[in-house]
Amino acid sequence: MFIAVTNLLAKSAVINKWKDNKFETFQENGTEGTGQESTAFEIHNETFIAIANFDNSQQGNAVHSTVFKWSGNSFVKLQSLQTYGAVDVKSFDINGDTFLAFANELSNEYNMDLFIYKWVGSKFVLFQSIPTRGDFSWHPFVMCGETFLGVANRYGNSQRYNTKSVIYRYSGQQFHSVPRDINSGSE
Repeated sequence: MFIAVTNLLAKSAVINKWKDNKFETFQENGTEGTGQESTAFEIHNETFIAIANFDNSQQGNAVHSTVFKWSGNSFVKLQSLQTYGAVDVKSFDINGDTFLAFANELSNEYNMDLFIYKWVGSKFVLFQSIPTRGDFSWHPFVMCGETFLGVANRYGNSQRYNTKSVIYRYSGQQFHSVPRDINSGSE
């Protein structure tokens, strides 16, 4: 069993392996920016790790996030995916298809799209962009046989944050907002 640990300041992901009742450092993978979040997932019995990168010194928040694939001996870089200040990444499956979604918190004063990528044979391709206001976290869930995405948006300034969460439902071809907003915080 492996666990990936991202470090916002280290610009790498440390992959640890469970051995002799403890986790030991197995591999350190450089990221294309400051790694904010990671997720491990499987596609057809192959293991992957996706790293959400927040920023780097050359591109600011317009940095690519990285997908690594298990080669049999180590995790190797498979693909870079465009993100903007990514702070969260989740993997989920719908009817045998695997998706990756990145919460892109920063760019253009919090007006940013959440990017959903779909696995197509040997790589991820952009499946859908959903307009958000500084999305910083989200969660896929299944209810009554349907797949939903709960997205937490942050908007405002550094002195005061207002949070407005939105639920999206998968229609069979893409995600659409459910006609009811869930509000938390003050407005």
